[in-house]
Amino acid sequence: MKLFRFLFLLAFPIFAQSVLVIKSEKVTSAEDGIFFYPKFISNSQIVFTSPKYKGLWLKNSDSGITELNNYNGAGYDFQYSSTDKSLLYRVDKFVDGLRFTDLIKHNLIDNSTEIIQKDLRNVQLPKYQKSSTIGYVNQNGIVKVETLAKNNLAGISVTADAEGIHLFIGEKEKTLKPLGDGNYIWSSVSPDGEKILFNFPGKGSYVCDLSGRLLFKVGFANYPTWSRDGNWIVYMKDFDNGSEITGSDIYIKKYLGKAEFNLTNTEDIIELYPSYSQYADEILYNTADGIIYKLSLKFN
Repeated sequence: MKLFRFLFLLAFPIFAQSVLVIKSEKVTSAEDGIFFYPKFISNSQIVFTSPKYKGLWLKNSDSGITELNNYNGAGYDFQYSSTDKSLLYRVDKFVDGLRFTDLIKHNLIDNSTEIIQKDLRNVQLPKYQKSSTIGYVNQNGIVKVETLAKNNLAGISVTADAEGIHLFIGEKEKTLKPLGDGNYIWSSVSPDGEKILFNFPGKGSYVCDLSGRLLFKVGFANYPTWSRDGNWIVYMKDFDNGSEITGSDIYIKKYLGKAEFNLTNTEDIIELYPSYSQYADEILYNTADGIIYKLSLKFN
């Protein structure tokens, strides 16, 4: 009955004169495996990992699932270059309690791999405004691995940690603390390259400009992400009992808007970790059981 009610809702506007969920489809099954953190890399390809970021898998719309690797940490903030169809991912290893990271570039056309760096410490893979650029951040600053873009937006990226939001424009770094000292997470640059979306645990998600001036409070919105045009913000609202997640749905809110809208609205399914396509109005997410779904949206 609950599933029928969910499918029935999909046939009608979730909220009038704004957006329709026109299709909900299962991308993977329980028989395929347990997968988390899905991301679009093209309009017909998605990449995902395991619950603890071990390994990467590729799924084409017209074929099955291909395992790319089984490395520790490979699924954490991996990057994709749309210019040469390559992934940049990390391989983590521990020596005497210390973590060392190798960076691997994986060409998806010929399936070749290249070691970019070995035995790095405290390395991060930033979120770039454009997928034409891939690079990494270490103690010496930001290093671009490759970019073929011809505009300045390709050089804008962010990372976030307990020291603040680290904004990189080209090779120049600026640290922002829009809410003061504390831990900043889930940061990303808007599609127009003018705003930063982030989360401050305990206070919620916000949007600021490139100088750190607050522009908008999203509210209770975990794992937030921009829509492809930057007019909407998609996120999850998850709840737990202190040891495990007990419920979660995927929501959407218009930038600078007040109302939020539940896109999944199920009682018996826990929906987590949404990502928005750069190529179409589509959202990927995984359930707590590790099954990946795709929502197709239509905006009025």
